[in-house]
Amino acid sequence: MRTPRLIAALSAVALSFVTVPAASADPTVSCTGGAIKSQFTPGLTYQPRTQSVRTDAYSYCTGSRISRATVTLNTSGTGQCAPMGVPEGSGSGVIKWSDGSSSQFDATVSIMLTGSDIAGEITSGRFAGQQVEIRGGQDSELGDAVTACYTGSLRVLSSEVEHLTVG
Repeated sequence: MRTPRLIAALSAVALSFVTVPAASADPTVSCTGGAIKSQFTPGLTYQPRTQSVRTDAYSYCTGSRISRATVTLNTSGTGQCAPMGVPEGSGSGVIKWSDGSSSQFDATVSIMLTGSDIAGEITSGRFAGQQVEIRGGQDSELGDAVTACYTGSLRVLSSEVEHLTVG
């Protein structure tokens, strides 16, 4: 009768070494569509120079009680016409949710003619401690942006929001 006990004991030991991978969590909030607009001061030229960048966006959310997110983000980084934009910057912003709550966040950014990537952590307010990611598509006025950059100063890039996620 020792054999069944031995098998049970060995099975318990073997199971203690098995790890089950954690399930990937769905985002707390998922939004798509809307618009994103980044304004550069003093503006992009041939010469690299420090830019203050104000980014405003809105997007439509599903899967929660939140139906819309409005984002305001202030960042800075060095930018110029080639490559067109600010490839690396950082700053802070706020997301205002349709239910009246808000989230303050710190982020790193890449705001380029080919698209905008914003990623960071919500530091206070709703969803504090969660990660936030915003992706904007290619500038909607591509020809105008290129012309502005090479004939003076590019001050605005605008596109559609591809996604905004928290979680």
